[in-house]
Amino acid sequence: MPDRPPLVDLADVRIRDVPLVGGKAARLGELAARGFPVPAGFCVTTDVYDQLVGPRVRRVRAELGVEAGAALPDGLRDAFAARMRDGVARLDFPPPLVRDLERRAEPLIGAGVAVRSSATAEDTEGASFAGQYATTLQVTRTEAVVAAIRECWASLWSPTAVAYRARHATDPAAARMAVLVQTMVGARCAGVMFVPVAGADVVIEAVEGTGDRLVDGVATPEHLEVGTPGAPVRRGPAPPDAAGPVLDDGAATELAALGRRVQDALGGGQDIEWARTGTAFHLLQARPITADVPGLAPTAAWASPVDGASWARISICDSWLPEPLSPLFATTLFPRLIDEWTANWAGGKAKRNPLVPEPMHGTVEGFAYLRIDFPLNRHPWLTLRLIGSWFRFHLSPVAARWREEVLPRHRQRVAELSRLDLAALDPVRLLRIIGELEGLGGRYWAIIGGLAWYWNAGEWFLARAFPAARLRDADPGLGPVSYSTLLQGEDSLAYRAECGLYDLARRPTEDLDAGLAQHLLRFGHLVYHLDVAEPTAGERPEVVRETVEAYRDGRAGDPRERQRRLRRQSEEVLAAAHRVLRGSPVRRRFLDGALRWTRRWSAVRDEALHEFTLPWPLIRRGYLELGRRLVDRGAFTDAEDVFQLTGAELRRWCERPNRTDTSDWARTVRRRRAEQEGRRRLTPPETVPADVRVVLGPWDITSLALFGRLEGRSADGELRGSGVSAGRVRGRVRLLRSVPEAADLAPDDVLVVAHITPAWSSVIARAGAVVTDIGGSLSHGSIVTRELGVPAVMGTGNATKVLTEGQLVDVDGGAGVVRLCGGADRRHDRPS
Repeated sequence: MPDRPPLVDLADVRIRDVPLVGGKAARLGELAARGFPVPAGFCVTTDVYDQLVGPRVRRVRAELGVEAGAALPDGLRDAFAARMRDGVARLDFPPPLVRDLERRAEPLIGAGVAVRSSATAEDTEGASFAGQYATTLQVTRTEAVVAAIRECWASLWSPTAVAYRARHATDPAAARMAVLVQTMVGARCAGVMFVPVAGADVVIEAVEGTGDRLVDGVATPEHLEVGTPGAPVRRGPAPPDAAGPVLDDGAATELAALGRRVQDALGGGQDIEWARTGTAFHLLQARPITADVPGLAPTAAWASPVDGASWARISICDSWLPEPLSPLFATTLFPRLIDEWTANWAGGKAKRNPLVPEPMHGTVEGFAYLRIDFPLNRHPWLTLRLIGSWFRFHLSPVAARWREEVLPRHRQRVAELSRLDLAALDPVRLLRIIGELEGLGGRYWAIIGGLAWYWNAGEWFLARAFPAARLRDADPGLGPVSYSTLLQGEDSLAYRAECGLYDLARRPTEDLDAGLAQHLLRFGHLVYHLDVAEPTAGERPEVVRETVEAYRDGRAGDPRERQRRLRRQSEEVLAAAHRVLRGSPVRRRFLDGALRWTRRWSAVRDEALHEFTLPWPLIRRGYLELGRRLVDRGAFTDAEDVFQLTGAELRRWCERPNRTDTSDWARTVRRRRAEQEGRRRLTPPETVPADVRVVLGPWDITSLALFGRLEGRSADGELRGSGVSAGRVRGRVRLLRSVPEAADLAPDDVLVVAHITPAWSSVIARAGAVVTDIGGSLSHGSIVTRELGVPAVMGTGNATKVLTEGQLVDVDGGAGVVRLCGGADRRHDRPS
């Protein structure tokens, strides 16, 4: 052992001792020395790590050909981590160290101890490493303490932790870890607290019992915000089944004051874990705030903007538009898309059926909604006319019209307008060009509405013809399957795109830029979000570049091999279904016919959706050009601010001879941005009002009007949605708000996002499973998951708000269930 003792009391360490005991222990020791209520404990120092694990690090470096002191190349990260995990799991502890551990743990272990990581790069100003390393709670035996220490060290080499360190420019092979052993607090309640700088509100989340229920995501916390002394405590909505407040206002104010004192002692914003026994608070962790502090969502009325109207988030409003709309999109392209679509099935623009409400589109709290208050029973004749008009459009040769008329015009006109020098056009002419492009997008979406009836109907019939229950009983060895299994392995554009990127990864590095340019020329118009305020795929080449790197270093497998596996599985499942239906020839023929129909129309959908957003890059370029001119005029400081204006405001400015009167726009933009950001924390209801019903004659057709969708129903420890792609995966949650955050996505990660569109395909191909707030089995994003064979559950309603980064979940894409696997004894540290 080195001259320094291998184990040190927590009370004896200070901030200066980070190299010896890691960031977590050093900060808690500093607080304990200043009289703060920190549970007693001791640290296994980094010297012990160096003695026991250091030789393994050097040996694995040598085996992989990496010189001592040299940074670990990206391509060797996974191999290095795997060998380290294997070695750490089999480490022997020297007997003197074991005896020392027994001596130190004996006074603490009666009440149980917590064994926690305290890495040297952990809980720093730049990176919290939250959710990356293991913690073991309620340890009551010395041998279990030793096992838990190994578990902490092994978690240093998990794929996600290694990727996290690389993302934060930390050499994965240079990491060192101390371990903190502390007395468990018999908590009456516990939680987390954010103490921002500059006097902002302290944000508290609290649950009954121990805090692992909160950090594992299996309990919904009470949310409080405490301002300056004397200000009332603000509370979020009460958690489900809450018997009363976890913290009353007095206790919340006392806890906030304790947090402020911690901030004064350590400096800067603080992210604090706490527990309460009786009336006393205890501090379990304090780290610098490294991410935005979550606040209460704004108060939302969810009231109709039109008196007496009813609304639903259906069609384009769900997976294509999951977030609050920008004012510019909400007042220009969004209404254009809906008006063109409605005219196609409502009798045309000139003879629109008076039963169809106007406007058909709107926003509630900034979110996109469509009208569903059709007074069908009041006007039987008009209802029959509307039904007839709907069938005339959908049963017309809509596919021929799309392929022979709409698609060629769409491609040709976008190509012609792309050759214009937008910077040379005056504002009125530029706005007219943008309007023409939006018209192209609207007419294209209108024809997609007619095509969608065919592919949606095909999947509806296929789902009902597929003998799922009988297959599970007859052949359990097939695993989790559904009708979607029959649709996997098709030769889709998403698959071809992945093959192209895989092939590019096999070419010399100097060919990468040219290859990416070719890829983006074909796929760069795809969008992650239909709102033109959001960048297109072509504006985010780093996403595609990361996919190429994932193929190059082996983090993603050969898409052709994956496709062969999916085709074999599809063929095996179809053969099994035929065996099960041997005695039901009519249903067997029905199944085969529905499958042929669905595959045929899936190919149409693939091409149709690929071309839909072709005008989007040019629309964005046009608006950003106007934004740049407004920046030159001093209206605001960023060209992107143009998307915070309404269409009418921008048009009036373009049409003014002197183009002035923009002095208040900077303030307006700031207010609208803040309002939009606040609304992002809201979960929009499926319908407004919540109890809306759609009735035709004596029949309640609400489910049909909402395309059969239901709100996600959650039970304790699980989320429910639509099982859109069969398969079962257990993995760690990777919670993303935007595509660029997926750079370090690991193959076994569960991708949790608000929504997906076809543009997400290169990210989805690298994920173990997908879970979304929005969408269903017939939504466009679900098609991508099925094509790529990635298990997926969509339409959970609130997965992004319930699940937390690093949480272990089990995703059943056939049953549509996401089960939370966090236990009472083992967890990961709470993410920031």
